[in-house]
Amino acid sequence: MAATLETLEWQRDAWHRAQFLAIRNSFVADWKPKGAIELSMIDMMAQAFSEYMFWSAEVHTRSTSDAKLLYSREEERRIKEAQGHWLPPRVCEQDAIEHAMQMMDRYNRLYLRTLRQLRDLRRYSTPVTINNPQQVNIAADGGQQVNAVKAGS
Repeated sequence: MAATLETLEWQRDAWHRAQFLAIRNSFVADWKPKGAIELSMIDMMAQAFSEYMFWSAEVHTRSTSDAKLLYSREEERRIKEAQGHWLPPRVCEQDAIEHAMQMMDRYNRLYLRTLRQLRDLRRYSTPVTINNPQQVNIAADGGQQVNAVKAGS
């Protein structure tokens, strides 16, 4: 799973791998997966959360830093005149910030969707076994309680 996040050379370093593994290991410790399906869902959550953190940092970088490249004298003049004042971003810069926000939101949704699926998998797939019942009380969320009693012979 970590290797899929390391497609570019700058992503293939010990820090990025350790960060992913720390996230994954903490999710595994919290959820204690029961089988390969739950473990794969935890891997998906760790990947989505790692990507969410990356895009969150990218949004911050793109929206708060002055990473403008000067392509012409007009751009140089524009920067000098705005010294000490806010310089409105160009459309392409604004699009880059918006793109990073959209990517951050997508990975957040993916993470939360997978978290809900894992929760629901555990909630709705737990078998119930009742040995030697004398009386069983059954109630749905907010529903009326039903008492099932073993009839005498």
